[in-house]
Parts: sequence; structure tokens; C-alpha cells
Amino acid sequence: MDYVDILFCHRYDEETPTLEVVQTMKSIIDSGKAFYWGTSFWPAVRLMEAVLLCDIVGCPRPIAEQCQYSMLWREQVEKDYVALFDDYGIGTTIWSPLACGILTGKYNDGIPEGTRLAAGENDFLIKRYFGNEGEKKDAIIAKLLALKKVAEKIGCSQAQLALAWTIVSKDVTTCILGASRVS
Repeated sequence: MDYVDILFCHRYDEETPTLEVVQTMKSIIDSGKAFYWGTSFWPAVRLMEAVLLCDIVGCPRPIAEQCQYSMLWREQVEKDYVALFDDYGIGTTIWSPLACGILTGKYNDGIPEGTRLAAGENDFLIKRYFGNEGEKKDAIIAKLLALKKVAEKIGCSQAQLALAWTIVSKDVTTCILGASRVS
């Protein structure tokens, strides 16, 4: 490729000064190798720092943050990044709008065999959403069952409801989806 439309800097690197990242993005954009840049999984304060440094060194500001957002993972978008959206016009490319498949309905009765959560490769996801056996798991299952009722009432699947819920947000610019299998 001669260029990319947007280059994302994935995960903030505590060992690389933000100024160095901004200067590098300026160089890449000035050379025509990218038209825009954005961040992915950056803390809001570091993204604000990047915007300030861009203004100082004459670099185009980042245009988007790639962040996790779903009915089950909301705080970062709805609290931490609000000023970035409202004051700086930064967009989002959200990921995991189905919470790793949890919002599709297939986990409403627990973790079925043959799913990626059952494979044991994603224990951190199980702990994040379901916790250990007990209150957190019961609370998530109750939420999923309530969402199932809402989806049935309006005539759609839980996955459709979860996706529609994310993309109607004024702060969601684009939504990335992935599937573990074609089915």
C-alpha cells in the first residue's frame, strides 16, 4: 500500500513519551503515508495530552479512539471520553459491541460447550463479565434474560438489540464486529 486512510496507535505505551508519538504521527501524515491518525485503547487523559501536543507541534489531531463499548461495558465511553467527543470532536470506532458474544443470547443460561468462553482460552472474559460463581454471575444472567424479553417484545434478536443500542449513541462513529465462526 502506498498509504492508509487512518493509522491507529494501539494501546498507550507508558515508556514512549506522548510527544514522540505525536511527532511520529505528524511525520507519517506529512509524508502522505496516512491521511489521519487515531488511538486505540488509550486513557482519556493521554488522548487529551496528545490533542494539546498536536496543537503545539502543528500535527493534525487524532480523529478517533478505538474503544470497547457495549451494554455491559459502558463507563469509558459514557464518562471518561465525553469531553473528547464534545469538546474536540473525536469520533469512535467501537469494538466488542456484543461483549464477546455474551449479548447474543447464547450465554443466557450459562456457558455452553463449544463456545470460545468454554474453551478456557478466555478466562479473563469470564471473570470480567460473570465473575466467579455467585452474585456477579447471577446479576449478568438476570440482565441477559431481561434483554431477551425486550428483544422479543420488539421483534428482534438479542444481538440485533445490542448492536442497535450501540450504534444509535451520538458518540459512536463506527462499530467493528468479529465472529468466532460463520454460523
